[in-house]
Amino acid sequence: MSKPIAVYGGSFNPPTNAHVQTVEALVANGYQVIVIPCGMRPDKVTTQHVDTAHRAFMIDLAFGQMENVTVDLSDLEREQFTATIDLDVALKAKYPDAEIFHVGGTDLFIGGGEGKSQIQTSWKEGRKVWETLQFIVINRPGYEMDMEDFPPNCRYHNPEISTVVSSTQVREAIAANRPIDDLIPPRVRNYINRYALYRGVMLLHPSRVPGLGTRLLIVADEHNVNAMKLAEQFRHLEVTEHPN
Repeated sequence: MSKPIAVYGGSFNPPTNAHVQTVEALVANGYQVIVIPCGMRPDKVTTQHVDTAHRAFMIDLAFGQMENVTVDLSDLEREQFTATIDLDVALKAKYPDAEIFHVGGTDLFIGGGEGKSQIQTSWKEGRKVWETLQFIVINRPGYEMDMEDFPPNCRYHNPEISTVVSSTQVREAIAANRPIDDLIPPRVRNYINRYALYRGVMLLHPSRVPGLGTRLLIVADEHNVNAMKLAEQFRHLEVTEHPN
């Protein structure tokens, strides 16, 4: 990859319009974006709220068709969390000629000037991460930073987000039966409704196949308009040729 790489990690549980617009802004600023959803984290119970296969499908629906964007599901496939410092080593080995930047909201960096940011105090080898890794700091309204809080190697971006919303707020809205149409991509919303996710019940389960990265062959009745419309929603997952 000749472009600088923006590594966008998170739970994306579920992916919101704010997540999608952040990625769009990064692409518009010349980055190749790698979206990496984290696996199960003991310090983040919300990663266990839905099956990892559900998260994988929602993330692929949100980001899978975007240009200059790669979705890396390796953590979900292994059902584990890769610390940022280890991820940085792996990506630099995979893309030795590219600049690697890690994307984070301003809430992660507040207090950095005093060594009290979340990164410095709670991440694996946090102080080393702070001093040596390159970051893209994304403005998050309500979490304003002082100049001394920025890490030594960073770029600051303030993307235009039409609806500032977190995954937590979306889950709370669903649990309270409030509208979410303006909060998440339509394809993700339809998927959540289909499987009744985040409502405290699991009416349906996605089919499990070996490896979440497996691509599919979509077969639909060409004479059935509804079947063809449904098939189009998953056409981006389809293989284009048979494996050897």
